[in-house]
Amino acid sequence: MRLLQGRRAHRAGLLLLAVPACCFCQQPDEPFDRTEALETLERLAPAMPNEFAADILLAVSQLPGQRTRRRRELLEEAFASASRVSEPPAPRSSLNWNRDTRAGHRQYASRPGIDALSLRVRIALAMAPLDKTRAVVMFTGIRKPQFAAGGCREPLTPDLAVYYRAMAELRRPPLPASEEARRDLETAIDRAAGEASVPAEVFDAAGMIVKLELPRERTAALVSALGGAMARMEGDFRPFVAFTAEKWQVVQELMDRLQRLSLDSRPFVAAVRRFIVTNLNTPQCRDAAARLRNRDAEAAAEALPFDLSKIPVAAGFNESVLQGAPGFDGFSAIGPDDIRITVQRDDSLDDVESFEKGRGKEILRKFQEFRTRIRRAAATGLGPGEIEDGIKALLRDMKEWAPEREEEFLDHYNEKAQAYFALIKDIPLGPYRIQALDEAGEFIEGSFARIDEKSVWFWSMQEYLTGWARESEEGVAVRELCARSRNPVMAGYALLWRLRAGSGVGR
Repeated sequence: MRLLQGRRAHRAGLLLLAVPACCFCQQPDEPFDRTEALETLERLAPAMPNEFAADILLAVSQLPGQRTRRRRELLEEAFASASRVSEPPAPRSSLNWNRDTRAGHRQYASRPGIDALSLRVRIALAMAPLDKTRAVVMFTGIRKPQFAAGGCREPLTPDLAVYYRAMAELRRPPLPASEEARRDLETAIDRAAGEASVPAEVFDAAGMIVKLELPRERTAALVSALGGAMARMEGDFRPFVAFTAEKWQVVQELMDRLQRLSLDSRPFVAAVRRFIVTNLNTPQCRDAAARLRNRDAEAAAEALPFDLSKIPVAAGFNESVLQGAPGFDGFSAIGPDDIRITVQRDDSLDDVESFEKGRGKEILRKFQEFRTRIRRAAATGLGPGEIEDGIKALLRDMKEWAPEREEEFLDHYNEKAQAYFALIKDIPLGPYRIQALDEAGEFIEGSFARIDEKSVWFWSMQEYLTGWARESEEGVAVRELCARSRNPVMAGYALLWRLRAGSGVGR
């Protein structure tokens, strides 16, 4: 996110460009009718795509002052909308180290949790304090998606941690009043341990077993089921070395749990060793292998051993073996002889980096020049004329910027949305910022129908509406843009922010 991560422009000496009214200075929200706002938001929800309708209704159900019956009604409506969401099926994490890419934007779009899996899990957890039985019925009706190995070309991996965390939360007392619901929850727990399908799930399932703190026999059965899933799982080199990098600790915690329960941990240790070796012997993605060998991609195909100390899961296993940790006696450390050198030379990552070609690259260059000009003007005390000319030129270039090919529209949208929000951030308060906001709103609204993945369309606004930048000066400006939008999603989230703010809820 090169534009948004750039240094904030210095404002000294530039306020001559600002209008006296300071249109977008942060002002206290004017009083408004809360009841009317709630009714408006509930009317907007059916006009939104299902993922946004579900998220909005869930948020409204959590506002203070809602009666229990109304909370339940809203959660049922939210769950019905969430059940109609199919894509994406689960959160996604980028496996590219540079995340200012097409895949990185899809990862950012996962953060609000409006995918098919996260929405239903979140709603079930919100129902739990009101009706534990109904919450469990909701949750056990969710079928955890299964995934195959992505291979070296796949830049994303599913992240199912939200599902496994919820399992432990729902089993905490009080348990459901319904015996059938209790039985269904136990079945779901068994299934979750035995159906892990991608490398990261191994660690999520291990964490679930630790947090459940079940009796001896039950823990043994779950660990056995997880070991079976690990044996059936395809190796997948990239997510194994990238996404599971920091998760050895949870395996160690599970080993400790087995020891405390006086269970034989050797079968699980054997499964873990086999799991690590299988993934490292899968066709090795050339760029990832190069990083592990501290070499460039061309040299990565040479028959050189890995430095296993750079793969925390393997390093953690080996340390436990060498230190004679309980359960590891009789096992050998994983070494070079266990790993075949099978670098996959021609299967490069299928991803596109932002601002690397065409008009996007040119816009990035102009932004960098513009920021340099602002810093120079602030340091020398020069007048604003040169800066004003630069702003006008940037706004003109942005207005004329169109995708070079229609099939690349999504990449174009991600670049141009970032560029507009960078303008809003860097242009001094005043008429040019208002112009940038108006043109950003026009572009974002006009792009809505052209993008199938609505969560990706939404991500560039999300940080200002519900994310980390919601209290910033730019957040105020973006909410103003959204509040006057004809798009129900934009207008709805702006109104939700006001309701949360007026209720004193964490925004």
